[in-house]
Amino acid sequence: MAATRILLVDNGSLQPAATLQLRQLSAEVGRLLGETVHPVSVLHSHKIDHALLEGRPAIIFEQAVQQAKADGIDELIVLPLFIGPSRAITEFLPQVFAEASAGKMKLTIKPTLYGED
Repeated sequence: MAATRILLVDNGSLQPAATLQLRQLSAEVGRLLGETVHPVSVLHSHKIDHALLEGRPAIIFEQAVQQAKADGIDELIVLPLFIGPSRAITEFLPQVFAEASAGKMKLTIKPTLYGED
């Protein structure tokens, strides 16, 4: 059976409250799906002092890809917490994924709340 990992991805912030809220949303989405959903930011959040995040560091997308590769994950599924398809979703995430030499791991990015048309 192929191993997948689901990521709820936001843009990222230097504000601890944003990361804590992303974690709460990820937990709720995970409950609804019956799956573990990992809170991940595109950028920035990893710079927040861990002490302000209940002692757990924030994870950015590049780190999540590297960890998934190390864990033998076959597919990353991104649930974008974005209103529309920004370049962070359409260009940056695929570029970071490709640069991480993810091997045979597949990247699936689900649609944003508001589509391109």
